[in-house]
Amino acid sequence: MPSRHIAKLSAAILPLLVAGCAVGPDFKTPEIQAPAQWRGEPPAPTLGENATFAGLCPTHAAEPEDYSIADLPWWEVFKDPFLQTLVREALENSTDIRVTLARLDAARAAAGIANSTYYPSVAYAGTAFRNNPKSTTMLPNAGGFTFGGTVNWELDIWGRVRRMNEASFAQFAATVEARNASVLSLVAAVATSYFNLQALDAKHEIAVRTHELRSKTFWLASEKLDKEVGNQIDTFQFEAEMLAAKADALGFKQAVEQQENAICVLLGRTPGKIERSKNTSFKPVFEAVPAGIPSDVLQRRPDLRAAAQNVRVANAQIGANIANYFPQITLTGVLGFASPQLKHLFDRSHSASQGGGSLFGPLFDAGATYYAVREAKARTREAIALYEKTALTAFAEVNDALQLFRASSEQLEDLANIVDRREKVLDKLQQAKDVGTLSLFPIIDADRYLYASKLALVDMQTANLSAAVQLYKALGGGWRSADLKYPLVNVQGKITDGPGSEKTKADGEAGRERLPDTKRR
Repeated sequence: MPSRHIAKLSAAILPLLVAGCAVGPDFKTPEIQAPAQWRGEPPAPTLGENATFAGLCPTHAAEPEDYSIADLPWWEVFKDPFLQTLVREALENSTDIRVTLARLDAARAAAGIANSTYYPSVAYAGTAFRNNPKSTTMLPNAGGFTFGGTVNWELDIWGRVRRMNEASFAQFAATVEARNASVLSLVAAVATSYFNLQALDAKHEIAVRTHELRSKTFWLASEKLDKEVGNQIDTFQFEAEMLAAKADALGFKQAVEQQENAICVLLGRTPGKIERSKNTSFKPVFEAVPAGIPSDVLQRRPDLRAAAQNVRVANAQIGANIANYFPQITLTGVLGFASPQLKHLFDRSHSASQGGGSLFGPLFDAGATYYAVREAKARTREAIALYEKTALTAFAEVNDALQLFRASSEQLEDLANIVDRREKVLDKLQQAKDVGTLSLFPIIDADRYLYASKLALVDMQTANLSAAVQLYKALGGGWRSADLKYPLVNVQGKITDGPGSEKTKADGEAGRERLPDTKRR
């Protein structure tokens, strides 16, 4: 085709492309009515410019009601160096993370496939043939060579290709968020498992120490019984308590090994020893837990952001199906060469070219397009309902974790006082026994109560730490809205470098938080 014809054809096509619109509804994030504040949360205090939260972020000043513990990255929340090492190992080797990364690569490839439909497809073909010279129907020595290429390009006047690309890139964005959710869940799982392991260490230590103390008392009682000055019932009772503590210690030791194996699964390694801090004092992860504004959860939690992208996928399918009501216009170009001799195949005198277009549209499809649009609209309503359910679940999870953290924090103080008082009671009873004014029965009861209180205190400390971890997860911890970036999609629809790239940094706010619109301008 002469170049002047191509120029004329391009001049005729460009206005159609510019004027073309994408049919179907444009995506809008479903509106959710977030609560004004978390349940049971007192009104935010009015603080000065230099006010800070104790033990949290000393650089955070004004508007503390907007601040959330979820704004801190996990390594600033969980400062135990052993725990940090385990989390990093899990993020590198976890099979769950490898699964999400594989899905992310697949979604990226699918988005690339969808993006390719914006461009013309170019194909080539060649043949070499020779006819049978004995045939009466063929010219003698008839044969030769052919080579040619074809170009096909669908004009996206109605936006079918754009809507399909929008759905594909939204699916990719949802997969990115699913990866983020897996990372957050893995961090929370490792932290919770680590605290449970430390709790088992503490329980094992308590049981071992209790067994040692009861053993000493038992042998003293046995000596008195041998001298016929002791009480046989007291001796048997103390022996039973001693054996009970020994059995508990063995059970806790077995539970420690099982918990280590569970952590190894999270780390993506075979069962083995888990290095950990021997500090069993269970200091709180943070002294205060500001949850921030409830509406921020909608922007921070990866599962909610993924649900919003799923709505966008379904919504784009509506437009893609509506576009099937309209004709598809495809431009076609052919350039070929034919020659009886290979050496003259590409001579200009042996070339031929052809250009044209095709129009394809539905006349009767027994309602297939109608039902496809109807299905897409129903899928969109389903996705919106699931988004709303995910949001309500998120609000409930935050409230539950907040209530558990607050309740366990209050109970911790009471249980610590109980342990202190029962230690004093046992000490006084031991002094009375030493001077011979008391039998062993009150000591046995006091020792049993103290042992149970110590174990209960460890359980409550573990519950408090687990509640803090679950709250951090429920708030979408570690994913600040200003830092959330998808791998960028430029104006041609190509995926560029992802978060942290130089282009992302240069784009600043323009490249943050949302997948850029892939509509053609």
